[in-house]
Amino acid sequence: LKPKDSNSEPPPTVGIFENLHWSRFTAAYKNQIIENAKSLAEALPCTQFLIKTHPAGKWLDKTSNSVAWPENVTFFSQSERWRGLEIGQVLDRLDAVITSPSSVALDAAEQNKKVAIVGGHECVLDAYTPLEILNSAADWIAFAQKAALPNSPSQEKRTAEFLARSLISNDGTDNIISVLDKSEGCRE
Repeated sequence: LKPKDSNSEPPPTVGIFENLHWSRFTAAYKNQIIENAKSLAEALPCTQFLIKTHPAGKWLDKTSNSVAWPENVTFFSQSERWRGLEIGQVLDRLDAVITSPSSVALDAAEQNKKVAIVGGHECVLDAYTPLEILNSAADWIAFAQKAALPNSPSQEKRTAEFLARSLISNDGTDNIISVLDKSEGCRE
């Protein structure tokens, strides 16, 4: 993932994260992610795409040899440049993040990255409101086209709202105790 020449700005880099090993995702959803990711890379040949699979399942890694991925797609697991980096280090090097429903959305938002969630399945995505939900290849392309641009005020607002809804800004001990108290009937 190098700029075309040393005098130019490096191309934007968009991370595509997945945790498709979960049984909650249908084969159709998984195939749609492959199709949309491939269409995205073909539509934006000057953008670099990093595919990072969940370490437990590595579902998209299994497609790396069976799908004709464009040259601007790099698999994290196969790249000397990326392999060995912690999630925070990876996110720091990205301009935007597309992810299946995952805590990666929270990690990316905390780093003030543009974040979008892959929709198109039966899972309720209320927890990711007000982040962008991508339901089609056109949605993926429109989102990634903004990768190199500074965050817009509306993007900043969506990220701040998502973080405010997702994070506890104080000591979480009382919340933990409350949850444990409510689940007391479930203990052996």
